Amino acid sequence: MTIIAIILVAIVLLISGLGVVLIGVVPGAEEISRLVIYLILSILYVSFWLGISILFSVIFRSTATSALASLALWIFFSIFLSLGANFLAGSSPHKSDDIRSGSGHQECPDPENHLPVSPMTLYSEATFTILDPRRIPPTPWLSS
Repeated sequence: MTIIAIILVAIVLLISGLGVVLIGVVPGAEEISRLVIYLILSILYVSFWLGISILFSVIFRSTATSALASLALWIFFSIFLSLGANFLAGSSPHKSDDIRSGSGHQECPDPENHLPVSPMTLYSEATFTILDPRRIPPTPWLSS
Protein backbone atom coordinates (compact mmCIF):
# COMPACT_ATOMS: atom_id res chain seq x y z
CA MET A 1 0.00 0.00 0.00
CA THR A 2 2.91 2.32 0.72
CA ILE A 3 4.33 1.81 -2.75
CA ILE A 4 0.93 2.49 -4.33
CA ALA A 5 0.55 5.66 -2.22
CA ILE A 6 4.04 6.84 -3.24
CA ILE A 7 3.26 6.23 -6.91
CA LEU A 8 -0.08 8.07 -6.67
CA VAL A 9 1.53 11.02 -4.88
CA ALA A 10 4.29 11.15 -7.51
CA ILE A 11 1.77 11.06 -10.37
CA VAL A 12 -0.38 13.79 -8.82
CA LEU A 13 2.67 15.98 -8.15
CA LEU A 14 4.00 15.40 -11.66
CA ILE A 15 0.70 16.23 -13.33
CA SER A 16 0.02 19.27 -11.13
CA GLY A 17 3.58 20.52 -11.66
CA LEU A 18 3.22 20.04 -15.39
CA GLY A 19 -0.05 21.94 -15.25
CA VAL A 20 1.59 24.85 -13.42
CA VAL A 21 4.42 24.97 -15.98
CA LEU A 22 2.16 24.73 -19.04
CA ILE A 23 -0.69 26.94 -17.85
CA GLY A 24 1.32 29.27 -15.64
CA VAL A 25 -1.33 29.63 -12.96
CA VAL A 26 -0.21 28.81 -9.42
CA PRO A 27 -2.97 27.06 -7.44
CA GLY A 28 -4.22 28.62 -4.23
CA ALA A 29 -4.74 27.02 -0.84
CA GLU A 30 -8.26 25.85 -1.72
CA GLU A 31 -7.12 24.07 -4.90
CA ILE A 32 -4.21 22.43 -3.10
CA SER A 33 -6.48 21.23 -0.29
CA ARG A 34 -8.94 19.78 -2.83
CA LEU A 35 -6.04 18.06 -4.56
CA VAL A 36 -4.86 16.56 -1.25
CA ILE A 37 -8.40 15.35 -0.47
CA TYR A 38 -8.60 13.84 -3.97
CA LEU A 39 -5.28 12.11 -3.40
CA ILE A 40 -6.40 10.66 -0.05
CA LEU A 41 -9.68 9.50 -1.59
CA SER A 42 -7.83 7.86 -4.48
CA ILE A 43 -5.47 6.07 -2.09
CA LEU A 44 -8.48 4.78 -0.11
CA TYR A 45 -10.20 3.61 -3.31
CA VAL A 46 -7.10 1.76 -4.51
CA SER A 47 -6.55 0.27 -1.05
CA PHE A 48 -10.15 -1.02 -1.08
CA TRP A 49 -9.50 -2.95 -4.29
CA LEU A 50 -6.13 -4.08 -2.97
CA GLY A 51 -7.86 -5.44 0.13
CA ILE A 52 -10.41 -7.27 -2.04
CA SER A 53 -7.61 -8.80 -4.09
CA ILE A 54 -5.77 -9.91 -0.93
CA LEU A 55 -9.02 -11.42 0.37
CA PHE A 56 -9.46 -13.40 -2.84
CA SER A 57 -5.82 -14.43 -2.68
CA VAL A 58 -6.46 -15.91 0.76
CA ILE A 59 -9.74 -17.58 -0.23
CA PHE A 60 -8.56 -19.18 -3.49
CA ARG A 61 -5.49 -21.36 -3.75
CA SER A 62 -4.65 -20.52 -7.35
CA THR A 63 -3.15 -17.16 -8.21
CA ALA A 64 -4.99 -17.05 -11.52
CA THR A 65 -8.33 -17.78 -9.86
CA SER A 66 -7.90 -15.04 -7.28
CA ALA A 67 -6.85 -12.54 -9.95
CA LEU A 68 -9.80 -13.45 -12.16
CA ALA A 69 -12.22 -13.29 -9.23
CA SER A 70 -10.97 -9.81 -8.29
CA LEU A 71 -11.23 -8.67 -11.90
CA ALA A 72 -14.71 -10.17 -12.23
CA LEU A 73 -15.89 -8.33 -9.11
CA TRP A 74 -14.45 -5.05 -10.38
CA ILE A 75 -16.11 -5.54 -13.80
CA PHE A 76 -19.40 -6.40 -12.09
CA PHE A 77 -19.39 -3.22 -10.01
CA SER A 78 -18.14 -0.96 -12.77
CA ILE A 79 -20.15 -2.22 -15.76
CA PHE A 80 -22.80 -4.83 -15.07
CA LEU A 81 -24.38 -3.23 -12.01
CA SER A 82 -25.28 -0.09 -13.94
CA LEU A 83 -26.42 -2.12 -16.98
CA GLY A 84 -28.62 -4.30 -14.79
CA ALA A 85 -30.14 -1.32 -13.02
CA ASN A 86 -30.86 0.39 -16.35
CA PHE A 87 -32.36 -2.84 -17.72
CA LEU A 88 -34.65 -3.26 -14.71
CA ALA A 89 -35.75 0.35 -14.87
CA GLY A 90 -36.38 0.14 -18.61
CA SER A 91 -38.45 -3.06 -18.37
CA SER A 92 -41.01 -1.66 -15.93
CA PRO A 93 -44.06 0.33 -17.02
CA HIS A 94 -44.28 4.01 -16.24
CA LYS A 95 -46.28 5.05 -13.19
CA SER A 96 -48.40 7.59 -15.07
CA ASP A 97 -49.57 4.91 -17.55
CA ASP A 98 -50.46 2.56 -14.69
CA ILE A 99 -52.64 5.16 -12.97
CA ARG A 100 -54.62 5.81 -16.13
CA SER A 101 -54.98 2.15 -17.05
CA GLY A 102 -55.68 1.01 -13.50
CA SER A 103 -53.34 -1.98 -13.80
CA GLY A 104 -51.90 -1.44 -10.35
CA HIS A 105 -48.28 -2.01 -11.35
CA GLN A 106 -45.73 0.07 -9.54
CA GLU A 107 -42.85 1.83 -11.19
CA CYS A 108 -39.41 0.31 -10.78
CA PRO A 109 -37.12 2.68 -8.90
CA ASP A 110 -34.76 4.89 -10.80
CA PRO A 111 -31.61 2.97 -11.86
CA GLU A 112 -29.45 5.59 -10.16
CA ASN A 113 -30.91 4.47 -6.82
CA HIS A 114 -29.19 1.09 -7.15
CA LEU A 115 -25.77 2.49 -7.89
CA PRO A 116 -24.76 3.81 -4.41
CA VAL A 117 -23.68 0.28 -3.55
CA SER A 118 -21.07 0.42 -6.29
CA PRO A 119 -17.61 1.55 -5.12
CA MET A 120 -16.92 2.91 -8.58
CA THR A 121 -20.01 5.15 -8.46
CA LEU A 122 -19.16 6.41 -4.98
CA TYR A 123 -15.57 7.18 -6.02
CA SER A 124 -16.53 8.92 -9.27
CA GLU A 125 -19.17 11.10 -7.58
CA ALA A 126 -16.85 11.99 -4.72
CA THR A 127 -14.00 12.95 -7.04
CA PHE A 128 -16.44 14.81 -9.29
CA THR A 129 -17.58 16.91 -6.33
CA ILE A 130 -14.10 17.45 -4.91
CA LEU A 131 -12.43 18.48 -8.15
CA ASP A 132 -15.24 20.76 -9.32
CA PRO A 133 -17.35 21.88 -6.34
CA ARG A 134 -19.42 24.31 -8.45
CA ARG A 135 -21.17 21.47 -10.23
CA ILE A 136 -23.53 19.17 -8.40
CA PRO A 137 -23.24 15.48 -9.34
CA PRO A 138 -26.37 13.92 -10.86
CA THR A 139 -27.43 11.81 -7.87
CA PRO A 140 -31.15 11.71 -7.17
CA TRP A 141 -30.58 9.37 -4.22
CA LEU A 142 -28.70 12.13 -2.35
CA SER A 143 -31.49 14.68 -2.67
CA SER A 144 -34.26 12.54 -1.18
